[in-house]
Amino acid sequence: MTGDVDCREAFAVVLRTLRRRRGITQADLALRARLHRNYIGRMERAEQDPTLPIVFALASALEIDADKVVLEVQRVLNGDSLRSR
Repeated sequence: MTGDVDCREAFAVVLRTLRRRRGITQADLALRARLHRNYIGRMERAEQDPTLPIVFALASALEIDADKVVLEVQRVLNGDSLRSR
């Protein structure tokens, strides 16, 4: 099983990558997900763990299913690269 820091870092990579692929800023993502921009930044720097409702809010804001976000995190934890979108 992976440690909390590893999961946090994997989520950070996935969140940042998905956001950039959609061409939106942290502020735009925060607005769409109804979160504070600083919270987005903390998650992207692996300083903050998201709760399950936050994962769903982010996925919706990124126009992707939450299970796909989790799958991408698992891929990063397994040492695989993110899938192209």
